[in-house]
Amino acid sequence: MNPQGATINIPLAAVRCVSAKPREKRVVCEIDLAQLRMVNEPRTLDELLVEADFDIAAGNYKQFASVGEMVDDLRNT
Repeated sequence: MNPQGATINIPLAAVRCVSAKPREKRVVCEIDLAQLRMVNEPRTLDELLVEADFDIAAGNYKQFASVGEMVDDLRNT
């Protein structure tokens, strides 16, 4: 288990916005799996979800008020 928490690195070039619902504050994106696999260690989805559940329970996550804030945080990480 990753001591820093469950993380999936998503290259910005692999993300394509499909639709946005500003009222619901949601964005639907497609992710190019080939590019995703190039930067992430292969693991099962079950492992990732279990780690994510632990992180959420421990409060190890970030919330953003806008997509711009999330992108800024990703660029500064």
